[in-house]
Amino acid sequence: MFERNLFNGTSGFHFLLSLLVAASAGVANAQSSSDVDGDLVEDAIDNCLEVANGPNDPSNQTDTDRDGYGNACDADYDNTGTTNMPDFSRFLAAFQGGPADPATDHNGDGGTTVSDFGVFIASFGRVPGPSGLDCADPTIGGTVVCEPHEHEEGGATVSEQEAYEIDVALLAEGKGLPVQDVHSAIAFQEDFLAYAQDLEARHPGQFSRIWLEPVPARAGVIEFIGDVPSAGAPNGVTLLGQGRISQDDHERRAELVTEGLLANGITNFTSFFDVPSGKIVVEMNDQAGESDNSLIAIIAVAAITGSSELDGEARSIKAEDLDVREGKAFETEFARGGENMTDGGGFECTSGWAVEGPDGDGIVTAAHCTGLDGLNHTPGAVTFFHNTTWRDQERGQGDSEYHTTTGWEVPEFSARDGEIRDVLSKKSTFWILPGQSICRYGRSSNIRVCTHNVIAKNVTATFTDGVVVSRLVMASGDSSIGGDSGGGWSWNNKAWGVHAGSNGTISVFTPIGRVERELDVDLMIHP
Repeated sequence: MFERNLFNGTSGFHFLLSLLVAASAGVANAQSSSDVDGDLVEDAIDNCLEVANGPNDPSNQTDTDRDGYGNACDADYDNTGTTNMPDFSRFLAAFQGGPADPATDHNGDGGTTVSDFGVFIASFGRVPGPSGLDCADPTIGGTVVCEPHEHEEGGATVSEQEAYEIDVALLAEGKGLPVQDVHSAIAFQEDFLAYAQDLEARHPGQFSRIWLEPVPARAGVIEFIGDVPSAGAPNGVTLLGQGRISQDDHERRAELVTEGLLANGITNFTSFFDVPSGKIVVEMNDQAGESDNSLIAIIAVAAITGSSELDGEARSIKAEDLDVREGKAFETEFARGGENMTDGGGFECTSGWAVEGPDGDGIVTAAHCTGLDGLNHTPGAVTFFHNTTWRDQERGQGDSEYHTTTGWEVPEFSARDGEIRDVLSKKSTFWILPGQSICRYGRSSNIRVCTHNVIAKNVTATFTDGVVVSRLVMASGDSSIGGDSGGGWSWNNKAWGVHAGSNGTISVFTPIGRVERELDVDLMIHP
């Protein structure tokens, strides 16, 4: 390896330059062909038109500074518009054993070597590229992102209105209902939510329970603590009074029951507060019928009545407040949001959503998907493989993990095969209500199912690998198969969460707000 003192002034530069040129003799440069470079990337989305950097090449469209020119044909590291002496200084620092610099790794082999110098010397004194991207600009690096997705063929982005109509049609088809009936029911759900948000803002902390009846019903219920503050309500909305305790207290009581069961060595269960019935549900996942339901009830009562953080009515519990029954454990389903993630080349899980995180832009998926090291990105007819790096995970308070990738991330998701949607908003966990309609997509099953509706939130569930996970959302139906874990739950263009698993009749997912909180990431939302 060359010593740093070789680079002293112009003579040192020319000496080192001549050595490197000699050493890099024979390094292949760009080859042109009729398609231009024959790297299996369409010219319109190829960020190096004359250098092969497609799915069969390690660099595979990597663009570190996101200026629209791939690393394979871009040695202008400081984005001045040409490759010059400051760029050589940066190349030399990485070449001589300094900190790894992804921008100087032109061939994608993980380091800065003599082979990379072949690209640098061919680029010296020239502008980057050429690139097939219309947005490519060598001076925008670090300020504006040139996104190849704007030019991709296949899987064209649908509009917000088109996405809405698609989900309504899928829901109508799945439930065997007229589309107009579903339109009316979904419109009611949206109007009810807006009404409830306004009412809660005027009477904060006064809701005891709130829920919707599933489609096709057009009905919703709001129960207040004490008296109903307003007598009038829109058609289909029922306002109840004399609720005993607040929403927060209801959910905290269910959490205390969960903590009590775990403290007594009981793990094979699912628990949650069932809003419509007003009961704390404990499903014992014991198909042999060996659970002692009376013991479960005793532990639950003790957990609530013995709590020092509850007061008044919240600390009292009656037999009818509990529903202990038989259940079934949830299975983990290994297999831009909605693409397949791999472990050693084998398909294992589905990516959930693109995020901004402390270690860079990346994607989120389910934490039980272990060993993931790659993402297959399929914008059109060609699939690009991107390496992924695990950064963080949480499996306890939800089930999610965060990876950075060697590609680029944009606020889009695969809603179904060949259909890409913009991410326009995210669902607040507070306003996830029982009865709301929701859709799920997984790359393995490769279907979008919109017949699910929310059953409960803040659910604690035991999985078949013995892990107990809290802060989940439970939805009706099981439309997933192995490999769907980590995929997105959504409605229209709104992100709801990340799929965790199912048990044959119901499904659970981590709400997007919990994913962001536990992993310190932010969902990418289209401006």
